[in-house]
Order: sequence, then structure tokens, then C-alpha cells
Amino acid sequence: MRFRAGLLLAIFGLIALVGCRKALAPNVDRNQAPETWITAAPQDTITVRNPDGTVTPPVIGKIPFRFRVYWAGSDHDGQVVGYYWAVTETVATPGLDVPPPLPGPKPRDYRYTTRTDSTFIFNVLEETNQRQHAFFIYAVDNQGKPDPTPARIVFNALDRFPPIPVITQAFATGLVFDQDHPNAPPALQQYAIRDTFDSRNPKPFPADTVPSGSALTFRWRADLAAANNPAIGFRYKLEETDFVDVPASTDSVRYTAGRTGVGNKQFLLRAIDQAGGARTQPPTNRFFRVNFSPDTWFSGPPVDVGALGAGWVTGYDGRPRRVITRWPSDLGGAGDLDSPVLNSLLGPDSFTVMPKDRVPRKTFFEIYADSLYVRAEDDTVHMNSWVLIHAGGFDRDSPYKVRVDGFAFDTLDGQVLQKRPPNGSPTGFRAFMVNDLSPGGPATIFPTSPTFPLDEVLLVPERHIGFYIGLQQSGRVYLVMRAEDGDRETDNRITNPKAFVDSVERGLMPPERAVLRSRILTFYVNKAPYLNTRSGAFSPIAGTAFPTRTIPLNLLSLDSDPFPRGQIEIGGPRRAAPPPTPTFRYTVFLRGTNTAGRDTTYIPALPGYFRAPTPPSSIAVPDFMTGTNLRVEVELCDFPDADFQPGQGRCRSYSFPCSVPPPPAQASAQSASVTIHRPGDSATRSGSVLR
Repeated sequence: MRFRAGLLLAIFGLIALVGCRKALAPNVDRNQAPETWITAAPQDTITVRNPDGTVTPPVIGKIPFRFRVYWAGSDHDGQVVGYYWAVTETVATPGLDVPPPLPGPKPRDYRYTTRTDSTFIFNVLEETNQRQHAFFIYAVDNQGKPDPTPARIVFNALDRFPPIPVITQAFATGLVFDQDHPNAPPALQQYAIRDTFDSRNPKPFPADTVPSGSALTFRWRADLAAANNPAIGFRYKLEETDFVDVPASTDSVRYTAGRTGVGNKQFLLRAIDQAGGARTQPPTNRFFRVNFSPDTWFSGPPVDVGALGAGWVTGYDGRPRRVITRWPSDLGGAGDLDSPVLNSLLGPDSFTVMPKDRVPRKTFFEIYADSLYVRAEDDTVHMNSWVLIHAGGFDRDSPYKVRVDGFAFDTLDGQVLQKRPPNGSPTGFRAFMVNDLSPGGPATIFPTSPTFPLDEVLLVPERHIGFYIGLQQSGRVYLVMRAEDGDRETDNRITNPKAFVDSVERGLMPPERAVLRSRILTFYVNKAPYLNTRSGAFSPIAGTAFPTRTIPLNLLSLDSDPFPRGQIEIGGPRRAAPPPTPTFRYTVFLRGTNTAGRDTTYIPALPGYFRAPTPPSSIAVPDFMTGTNLRVEVELCDFPDADFQPGQGRCRSYSFPCSVPPPPAQASAQSASVTIHRPGDSATRSGSVLR
């Protein structure tokens, strides 16, 4: 019992002793944070204030990309043992004129150092050779406490003198054919590439061209623009999507044969320095074109009747003509011609003669009214006729990839339709034509024709090798053929044949360009109407002395290619169909002198339109025309609206001098007071007079 009481007293005493213990002192951090500042750097951009205390946007300073920064720190109750620093920069953002805001540093961006200065190389953007940066630094004391307000500067790093890339050698090696020996094997040749391209002064075409399928070689070096700023690498690009990075030890690149496509190419080279900068203006490049354009010439039939085969005769215009009983199937006829034309491409062997082997001749075929004609430069073809143009050409480098992928027709009957490696020939031709309408009309530009021969899916097959076109507008035609090679390169040296010919005819074309005039074919459409002056019934006959003051008119008119209204079918009248009746329009002028001896013109009021045969008429010479020597002038047109619808007709003028007796004396005296007569005047209701 005593023991229990004593134990209880001991416990109560212990509790009382613990309950009277003094309170613990609070846990207070008496270590002060260090301070940090930057001692030598661009002006700090944290706070800039005006004299009145308002904050103004800071002006960001500029420094070289290689720059030495100094900093310092202090601690009131200890010592600074180190620093943490970080650098952030803007990110290049395409399409933004103003750089985006600088990001703040992440914890992983900081680096530790015990130094108080260091030389930094701040990177720059390759396209501008500058970049905005922010440098952050804070001190740490001996107890590990950091400066909660790091020092910071914002600046633009500049790379003004990046290394200069120099292309020391650029050339292409490829196989080419010789146009003077088109059937000889191709020879391996090397072509230097020297031309450059500057976007500040762009040019559409390079001066250098290399063969299709060439191997390309580029060699380079880098020259110092400033001391201690060498190239640490190179970047180049030809057809790659992005630049290819290579180390500074790489001084060349070679593109194997056939690796690059055709067209204008630019090889770009940049030398990269330690800051990532590069000289971009002026650029270091080579500007060139892959694939030589093909050459084109006309390859028509001979104009010698004896060289064309049986059935050919010399027509009234001196050109060969042959009657045909069947039209070519390409023109809606029953099939091939009844017999081929010798020494021409209008025959079954046309698919065996490669374009490079076709004879240059500036001639062509015309098909009209079941007749086949041979035409040449500046000839006139019938209105509403078909013309057929054949061409030859040479291509020195492209593969013979003739466009026969649709298999709409048999491609095994001739080498012209069979794909093969380069052989010196273009694969097809296009035609481009301008018709300067008459009389005095505008120039009609026809769309460029499809390529022929052509046999591709989704396109109309063009099995023929010649260019067919129907001509239903009167005028002067300017036509150029354009060869197309297997790489789809077209002979586009002449863009506007009419403008080219006009410049040559006016003497404005440089001689080196004027030689291309031989690549343009010009001819006229629509045979002009004519008066049949050889007929004994024609009147007036030049030099006739008429016994009275009435001049009989019997204007017998003819037209070799009448074109009635509403006629659509091209090719002219067929042998089985009745020939169309031509329609003419004529104007008659009577020119002479009056009593004062002055020249005067009288326009009789005759019917201006008529359909053949021509109705006879007459002119009563007015008494005020006292001179006895007169001229009857006739303007004959083969379409009633020739003056108002350019391209629908042609006109021809004739002059017939003649004489008539003098007028009676009384009529002569009265006519002396006449100055001008117009239709409707009481004195001259039959016509008008102009002086």
C-alpha cells in the first residue's frame, strides 16, 4: 500500500516538473541574401524612367556575338561562394516582322560558376545574323542562400563579319549528241557553271545550260571576313527541301548522273561560324538550267512537181497540185490518201523517220475541194481550207520518252512511237499560230496545240505527226512549230511570231536573233476576188474612148474560194456537191476634173451587193466633170461585210483609164458653180461627188 502511494506521488511530481518548463525560442533565419550586379555589359534594361518618373520602353543595346561579361556579388553577413547564370534568346518565327518576347529561364537552364567574368559566344539567326538575348545571373552565399532578384540584361547579338563561302569549281558532265552528226553516238562533255543569281536583281533565265541527266560537281572553301571567326561547317542546297549540314572538313559535293530534275536550278552555299551566322547577301550560288531546249524546223514537201510522184501538175499559181479521191482519216475522210506523196511525211512511212532525220523545207500542204496543194512561204491558201504542217527537230540530251502511255493505238509500227534512251530527236511538236485578220482587223491568237504524236490516258489520241488546222478567217498567218523533248522542255525561243516578224521587217531585231526568222512560217488565207477582164463581155476596158458620156459597166467577177454565210464544214466544196455561189460587194469611183481644172471624185449610186453572175450597169458622167480623161476605179470584195467583220473577206482594187466626149456648153457653164454633190441633192440624185 505504501509502495503504491509513493509511486503515485512520484508520477505527480514528474508531471508538475515538466509542466513548468520554459518555452522554446522561435526558429528565425538571420542570414541575409546576397546581392548581384553586372559590372560590364550593355545598359541594363530592367527599368528605364523619364525625369518625371514614368517608365519608358528601353532601348535594347547591341553587342558583338563574342562578348566578355563581368559581374559581382556581396553578402552582408557572410561571403559569396558562386553564381548561377542562364541565357535565353528569341525563337525565329517565320512571318513575324517583330521578334516574339524573350522567354524566361527554366531551372535547368542555369549553370554554376565561381568566376566573376567570362567570354560568351551568343548565337545568332542564320538569315539575319543577329538575335535578341537575355543574360540572367544571381549570387549564392556560403550558407547556400541565393539572391532572389537576379541581375539581368537584354541585348541584340550581332554577327557582322561571318566567313565568306567561295565556290571554287562548278561543272556538269553529261552525254550529248552533235547536231552536225545526229546519227553518231553521244559524246561525254563537261560544262562549266559560272552564272549566279541575286534576288535583289533577279533574272528569268540563267546563262549556263547543262545536259539532262548530267552529273553535277561543286567544290568550295571559306575565306575569313574577320580574324578568329572561321567557318565551323557548311550548308548547301540544290533540290533538297532543307539545307544539308556538313563539317568544315567537307569541301565538295557530287550529284550523280540523273539525280537532279530538269529546269532552272540554284546551288546555294553557306559557311557557318561559331555563332551560327552565315553570309546570305549577296548569296554564294550558281544559277543554271538542266536540259537543253530542242531545235525545230519545218519539214514540208518539195516544190518540184517531178519529186512528188504521179498525178502532180503545176497549178495556175505555179505551185504543185494533185487531185485526191480520198481525204486523210484525220480530217474526217475515209482513210489514207489514194497514194502517198513521195519525199514527204504524208505517207505510211512517216512513223519510221525520226524528227532529227527530217529534211528542212519551209513548205506545207493545203487540202481544198478534193485537191492537194504544196505551198511555201507567203503563198495564199483558200478560205475554208485545211493546212497540214510537218516539222523536224533535234534534241541533244533528253531521253526519247514519247507520250504513248494510253495505248489507244498501236505503237509497234514505227520507231517514232517507241520509247527509248536519248537518240537526238525530240518526242513531239506543238503549233502556235497568230492570224492578222484582214481587212485591217486585229490579230487573232490561237491556243497552242496539243503535242503530237500523243497517246496518253484522259487525252484525245493524236496519232498523226503533222499539225492540221482549218482556216476560216482571212488574213496573214504567222505560225511557229515548237519541238518538245522527253523532259517536256519546249522550244520557246519565239513567244510571239507576229511581233518577231514585224521587228525583223522593220530592221529592229538584232542580227543574232533575226536568224530565227527561218523558224516562222507566214502565209495568207483567202484568195482575193478578181475581175474577169479577159472576157470579151467585160466593161470597161482600159483605154476605151466611149462615144457618149455613159460608161457601160459589166463587172464580171470571180472568186476561187467562195465562203457563203452559214458554211461550217471546212475543206471547201466537195466534188459531188454543187459549188456555192459567191457573193461580192463592190464600190465604183469615177475620178476626173471640173471646169476649174481641179481633181474631183464622183461615186455613182449603184447597187453595192450582188451575187454572181454580175448584173450589168452603167455610169452617167455628170456634166460638172468637164475633163474628158477619166478613171473608173473599182473596189471588189468577196464578202458583203468585209469592212465591218475583219477576217471574213478580202478586197482588191482596179483602175481603168478611159475617155468620154465633153459635156454640152450650157451644162458646162451650169456645172462651174458646183462644189460638192451628195446623194439626195436635187442636182445629183444619181450619185455624189467629192473634190
